Amino acid sequence: MDVAVHRIRHLNYHPKPILAMASAPHEGNLLAISRASGSVDLNIVNPKLRTIATMAGSVPLTSLAWVQVDSESSNNNNNKNVLLGVHQSDLYVIDFSSGQLTARTSSGGGGVFCIQQVVNNVNVVAIGCEDGSIRLVQVSMARRVDDDDGSNDLYQLETIATLPTAGAAVLSLACQKCNDSSGTVRLYAGVADGTIRRYDCSATTSDYRTSWKSTLRMTVECYGRSTPTRVWTLKAASDGTLVSGDSLGHVQFWDGNTGTLIASFEQNDNKADVLALELTADECKLFASGVDSRVICIQRSNTNEN
Repeated sequence: MDVAVHRIRHLNYHPKPILAMASAPHEGNLLAISRASGSVDLNIVNPKLRTIATMAGSVPLTSLAWVQVDSESSNNNNNKNVLLGVHQSDLYVIDFSSGQLTARTSSGGGGVFCIQQVVNNVNVVAIGCEDGSIRLVQVSMARRVDDDDGSNDLYQLETIATLPTAGAAVLSLACQKCNDSSGTVRLYAGVADGTIRRYDCSATTSDYRTSWKSTLRMTVECYGRSTPTRVWTLKAASDGTLVSGDSLGHVQFWDGNTGTLIASFEQNDNKADVLALELTADECKLFASGVDSRVICIQRSNTNEN
C-alpha cells in the first residue's frame, strides 16, 4: 500500500484558553481541565502530568467540581468520582466513559457563576445563581436493568434546596466544616453587592433541604467608589478563617465566626482583580493570582494555635 506523507515544518498552532480546573479531593492524582473549545481533559498528575481521557464536548464549561456518588459498579467502597460542569444556566455531568455531557439540568435561577461541593464525601454541590439564590443540587446514580458491567450508569441531578436569596448575583462560594463538637457546615457566598454572606447548617441532620440559615453578613470596603467591590473568589480554612479575593486587587482574611476583617494584602499595585486563591495542604501558605497574571504567596502564622 502506497502512502503519501507530507511533513509540516511550521504549524501555527494556537491552544485554546483554559476556563476552569478542578482536582478530585477524594483522589488527589486526578485533575480535570476545561477549555474554551468545549473539550474537557482528564489528567493524572503523578509521576508527571499525563492526559488519560478527553471529551470533545459541544459547549465551553466555565466551572468544574468533583463529587462522589454510590455506585454498585465501582470497586472502591461503592464510591465513584463524578465530575460536574457549568455552562451558562445549565449543569451537566461529564461522563468520560461515553464521551458526552449527560444529566443536563437548569439552575432555575439564571446564569451560574460558581459551583462548590458542600462537604467532602457528600454528593451535594451548591451553585451560585444570577438571581442571587444558592441552590443545592444532589447527584445520584442508577444502573440500567440491562447493564451488566456498569458501563452505562445513569446520572441524575436533583435540586433539593434553595437558600435565602442574597439580593444580587452570587459570584463565589466556599464551604467549611467547623472543628467544634457542633459539626456545623458553613457555606460562604461572595455577592455582587459587595458583601460576603454566611449560611449555616447543622451536620446532625442529613437533610439539607430545610436546615440552612443565613447567619452573618460581611461588607467589603469599596473605598468611595459607586460600584460595589466584587468578591470573585473565596477560600475557607479549617481553623475558621475565610480568605477573599476581590475586584480591587485585595486578598483579605476574615474571622469566619464574627465576620471581622483580620488582615488585608494587595496582590498587585494596579488594583487588578484577584480571581484565584489556593491554600496548601497544611494551610500555612496562600497563593493568589488574577488579571495581573502574577502569583503571590502569603505566609500564614500561628495557624496551629487554638
